[in-house]
Amino acid sequence: MRPFENLLSKWQQEGNGAISKQFYDVNLPPQAIATLQALKQQFPRLNEELLLREILNASLVTLEQHFPYQPGERIVAFDECGDEIYEDCGMTPRFLSLCREFQKQIEADAQSLMGSA
Repeated sequence: MRPFENLLSKWQQEGNGAISKQFYDVNLPPQAIATLQALKQQFPRLNEELLLREILNASLVTLEQHFPYQPGERIVAFDECGDEIYEDCGMTPRFLSLCREFQKQIEADAQSLMGSA
C-alpha cells in the first residue's frame, strides 16, 4: 500500500476546483438541519460547510439534468439509428446560456480581484 499516492489521489479528486468568495446565508427547515447533523455525525471529518456545498452542488447538477426536453421544429442532429434530433425549445438552452454568462462574470471578477491583489 502506498499511503501518499492514495492521499494525493484523494486530494486530486476532492481538492480541485475553484471556490468562490461569495457567501449565501440561508435558513434551513428543521428536517434539513436534522439531516445535516446526522451527516455530520456519520462523517465527523467533514464540516457543515463542506457537506452543504457538496449537497447543493450535487442538487443543482441533478436539477439541471431533470429539465424537460421540449422538441422544437429544427433538426440539429441525427442519432445512431438515423432518427432526427430536434432542437430543445424548453428551459434548458436558456438556463445553460445564463449559466455561461454568470460563469464568465464570476471568472472575470476573480481575475480582477487577483490583478488588484
